[in-house]
Amino acid sequence: MPEVYVHLPMTEKGVVIRRHLFHSSWFFRCLRSPFLMNPASKLLQLEDRSAEAATQERQVKTDAEILIEGIVAMSETRSIGEIGPILCAAARDLSSADGSSFVMKEGDECVYVDENVPSPLFKGQRFPLHLCITGWCMRMKRDVVIEDIYVDERIPIEAYRQTFVRSLLVVPVGKADPLAAISAYWSTAHSPSAEEVRALQLLADAAELAIQDKVQGRESSDRITRLKRQRSGLMRAAQSPMVGQGDSLGMSRFVTEQLLKVTGADQASVWLLDTSGKPFVCRDHCESPGFKHTALDFTLERSDFPGYFAKLEMEQHVTVEAREQEVDAIEALISPLLSPMGTISEFAVGVQMVNALVGVICISSNKARHWQDDEIRFALALASQLQITLATEQRKNAENQLAEVNAHLDQLVRERTAQLEAANAELDTFAKTLSHDLKNPIAVIETNCWFIRDQCEATLLAALERPLARIESTSKRMRDQIAAMVTLYHLSQTDIVRKECNLTAMVKDISESLSACGDQAVQVTIQEGLVDSASPELLRSALENLLSNAFKYSARNVTPQIDFGAEPTEDDRIVVYHVRDNGVGFSMAQSDRLFGLFQRLHSASQFEGDGIGLASTKRIIQNHGGRIWAESEPNKGATFYFTLQNST
Repeated sequence: MPEVYVHLPMTEKGVVIRRHLFHSSWFFRCLRSPFLMNPASKLLQLEDRSAEAATQERQVKTDAEILIEGIVAMSETRSIGEIGPILCAAARDLSSADGSSFVMKEGDECVYVDENVPSPLFKGQRFPLHLCITGWCMRMKRDVVIEDIYVDERIPIEAYRQTFVRSLLVVPVGKADPLAAISAYWSTAHSPSAEEVRALQLLADAAELAIQDKVQGRESSDRITRLKRQRSGLMRAAQSPMVGQGDSLGMSRFVTEQLLKVTGADQASVWLLDTSGKPFVCRDHCESPGFKHTALDFTLERSDFPGYFAKLEMEQHVTVEAREQEVDAIEALISPLLSPMGTISEFAVGVQMVNALVGVICISSNKARHWQDDEIRFALALASQLQITLATEQRKNAENQLAEVNAHLDQLVRERTAQLEAANAELDTFAKTLSHDLKNPIAVIETNCWFIRDQCEATLLAALERPLARIESTSKRMRDQIAAMVTLYHLSQTDIVRKECNLTAMVKDISESLSACGDQAVQVTIQEGLVDSASPELLRSALENLLSNAFKYSARNVTPQIDFGAEPTEDDRIVVYHVRDNGVGFSMAQSDRLFGLFQRLHSASQFEGDGIGLASTKRIIQNHGGRIWAESEPNKGATFYFTLQNST
């Protein structure tokens, strides 16, 4: 290991100082001081000096040795607390004082860290900077020399009255921004020499370097410890089952605890939007020490603190290091979260989802402090983990709600299916009743009418002709209606088996049959090439109903005309077919009755019919997934439109 030799002329031998004793280069900067280097450079001139000059030189060399020993001792310390006794001892030796002390500045106070005195003074005590002479020294950044403390108005006499101190010398540690002070005390009136003041100043310079070295080392060590905790916290957050489970309460508690552990803050809380999406409610509030978890009982409305939330959304965090120093600047921004608890400094980060603020994480301290960038980054990283947890929670809630809705729908479907099955069973029973039970009484009536006609004499028969005809007509109408109702029921129960159907050919065949049964020539126009997918039997039944109505209601026209074709539509998948005639037509005010069962818009004396055809036609079209409607005016004919596919 390399070695450094510093020759001390007083002892005429080298004092070996090993480099491994020093933690930084500040020691060598101390050695370059003219006060230390000058005596060594004059070593060769010692023999030429007078006895009196040699005596003075030996005294200076003694001070140099004291300084070097103090510097070496401070280099071996690991904390600021260990520096205090060394400084006090060196200061007392350098100044030949009766006592000394080492004082550090903490905020607005000065703390007496250590002292080397014949009787206790102020060790361990704190005093306001403006009430303490060491505080005056640090605030003014000047040395203080007081020969008689009882005549200096800067001295709080009552504090010193019971002590041995009569004179004192105070030098600041640090010229630009003093962070401490070294004091020397004398029990009798004493005016420190320039050499004593200079020696204490050099000791203060060395102390400044040593303290800065310890502070930087402590900050570096604290930063490394903090980063390790952050890394551990983020790994635990990423691996936490609460993220996958969507446990926002558990993750909120995890976040607050981790923030307190890493930052050393006093309080941390998580605020999330409630289910209504309006106020922010406290999900968890944690206090240190002990990590006591509670939930604050007040909410945050965005409208109450617009500047605060706007800043969070833009910058993702808001920082306050000392509330009383920044109250004007932050009055509209900060203090809604934890200011009711008397916090001095705080910072908050936002939790965002889909570019919307859904939560706030707040960390606060009961004293003024600077928030490190890595602490804010750590909070932002935890906010990301919380955001993932919230997204998972929302997804799971949506899945649970969907499962509940599906279960409810399944229950409704089962209930509806049971109701439909019961209704179908009733309809089936009713259809059988119509088909069998009601036909028997009608058959009896018709049989009795035939028997009366067969057995009665001509005279009596003539008298009964009208009543019998009425009975027979009514019986026939009842039989036809029963048959139509049974047919309509069977239509509703028939499954649609689609096949390719040539509507053009089908309409031609039906029209020829209807024309053959009529007494009047009818002009029928049929569009060629109309082909669609449908049930051939049911489609033919529907077309027969529509065309027979067209033939029937246009028969009174001198030149009956019927047209069948397709209408153009915007959707190529949907074809609208029409059956148009120039018959008597009807009023659209009665269109709601048009497709009703047993509904007729014209009397039986005008046109025959049972009111079943259009009802069954509508049922057929609906079973195909299509729809049917009509347009008409009285004496201007009618047009019936229908489709065979669902338009949706």
